[in-house]
Amino acid sequence: MSSQYNEPPTVNIVGYKFYRHSMDKLMEERILPKLLNKEKNFIVTANPEIVMYAKNNKGFSSIIQNADVIVPDGIGVVLSSKLLKTPVEERIAGYDLFLRLLKEANHYKKKVFFLGATQENVSKVVSKVKNEYPNVDITGYRSGYNLPSDESMVELINDLQPDIVFVALGYPKQEEWIHHNLPQFNQGLFVGLGGSFDVYSENLKRAPVLFQKLYLEWLFRLAQEPTRWKRMLSIPQFMAMVFKEKKKIK
Repeated sequence: MSSQYNEPPTVNIVGYKFYRHSMDKLMEERILPKLLNKEKNFIVTANPEIVMYAKNNKGFSSIIQNADVIVPDGIGVVLSSKLLKTPVEERIAGYDLFLRLLKEANHYKKKVFFLGATQENVSKVVSKVKNEYPNVDITGYRSGYNLPSDESMVELINDLQPDIVFVALGYPKQEEWIHHNLPQFNQGLFVGLGGSFDVYSENLKRAPVLFQKLYLEWLFRLAQEPTRWKRMLSIPQFMAMVFKEKKKIK
């Protein structure tokens, strides 16, 4: 599974090393080798909002920088990579990564665990996965509310031995939870997925393909969740940082 690419597998965008190749190459280079060997793997799906939060929180920044892979989730990251003349091949949205990992888990008959969302929504996720990915072995699931102690969750997950743990607690909680507990786990791919459970359970609608192609998925989500408007302010702040970085490399 060696790469046929001559370029480095990551690009530096305002201090964070983003995976630069396609979803297929991500699976080939960074996901499947560890998944099939039952090695631990921490994947972060980072958009401009997460990057700006990290820039203002040193502890969280360290967590992101120490992840095994940071994927470019957000068109702002993709556009900034082009401005900096180190383009990533494609946006790898957290939701698309979620679906691809389910597909791979189905193909290889892997065990998965779901952590996050409301009890109703995570139950819907489990039911839907059973129907759409019948070869996936669902070892267990927990709502993201009223979680037991970290020690109890680690013991439970280690006993169940899932190959993939999907964590949908929203940032920064999901990344902090994974980072804090990862040393205690015996195996597994851990990935923070934000609101992916809510979309998959159809509690939230994903933007139509046209919106995705026009890079307006953020606008569609804002229309569904108007309270997110303050969080959207991170996008111009992020781009301002990118332009500042661009001036340095001229």
